[in-house]
Amino acid sequence: MRNCIDECLSAGLKSTPGNGAPSSPQRSGPPRPHPKSRDIAANATIANSVDIRLQNDSSYRPSNLKLLNSALQTGYGSETVVI
Repeated sequence: MRNCIDECLSAGLKSTPGNGAPSSPQRSGPPRPHPKSRDIAANATIANSVDIRLQNDSSYRPSNLKLLNSALQTGYGSETVVI
């Protein structure tokens, strides 16, 4: 599982044939805008994939989450989406 996460992170979470990720049809048209940032409550439930990404990608630091030493501050709940 760790190899899959590392591959996805290093590939920018893109699906390409041959990397073990399912392929998806190529999207045509103008590029999509970046997602709009929104406030996240201090007691919100956060997917465990966020923790995994924080641990493995030093460039990933969402400005709308409260972090302490590159980890989520206490108070957030966690939901397992990556096993």
